[in-house]
Amino acid sequence: EVYRNLVVSLEEEFFLQGDQERELGLPIMPMMDSTKDSLAVGQDFFLTNLVRPLLDPCCFFLTPSLAETLKQHLENNRQSAVSIVGRRGSLTAKELFLQDS
Repeated sequence: EVYRNLVVSLEEEFFLQGDQERELGLPIMPMMDSTKDSLAVGQDFFLTNLVRPLLDPCCFFLTPSLAETLKQHLENNRQSAVSIVGRRGSLTAKELFLQDS
């Protein structure tokens, strides 16, 4: 639940920035275009290729139990995002996550 709310909030912030860039006539940064992007769709890549490689070395300093718990939560969140996107398609995080709660 916390994870989903964070993704929705981050996507809203990204979209606000993209809207301001559009209004100023600036190029819109990747993942910040509210007319075509979805942070939810990118969660599999983000969690697998960015978060997990950063988490693994940090786990060396944690108790095995805590390290395993964090890795399991990460995997559960990844699987949840993949499942929701698979069922509902490429909608925004708000459309996917908050309606699927």
